[in-house]
Amino acid sequence: MSDKVCMFDMDDTLYDYVGQLRRDLEALQSPHEPPLPENLFRDTPAWLRRRMNLIKSQPGWWLNLPRLQLGWDIYAVARDIGYSVEVLTKGPARNFSAWSEKAERVWKDFGQDVAINIVGATKRRTYARVLVDDYPEYVLDWLAHRPRGLVIMPAQPYNVSITHPNVIRYDGTNLEQVTEAMVRAFSREPGEPLIV
Repeated sequence: MSDKVCMFDMDDTLYDYVGQLRRDLEALQSPHEPPLPENLFRDTPAWLRRRMNLIKSQPGWWLNLPRLQLGWDIYAVARDIGYSVEVLTKGPARNFSAWSEKAERVWKDFGQDVAINIVGATKRRTYARVLVDDYPEYVLDWLAHRPRGLVIMPAQPYNVSITHPNVIRYDGTNLEQVTEAMVRAFSREPGEPLIV
């Protein structure tokens, strides 16, 4: 089995999780409610958290999330280079139907070409040469255990300030930079440092 693995997150990497959640929340707003906060997950009032949980617990919600083009651009590069591609996603706590829908969605889009790993707590124990993930906390935790790993981070408003020498933020305009770094990560010998 090859160690040349590129691991992809799902939510806000391959699929538009926050965008769809925001659209669904806006559809439920009354004309007298205040606008939704820019960051739905920071200092979230209890009523809004309950509304988000209700939306995400609808059958088919996770299965039918729209694709996020930035993640699919990176996926095409990974395949062209020759990486073994796997999906690594966190299963939402207390929403086990979401775990099933995430697995079904990966099967629907990739078939048996891509393995899926659903984790409950952390991504740090999973090996890959490249991790494609949008969320800074998960990325930095993974890099703490993978000092030669490369992270490609699809651009989101909440990750604009990330700074780490092994992270390249992809915003749709720098695919050449992403491709070059992924080729170097693919070609490096075991134990060699990553040169980004």
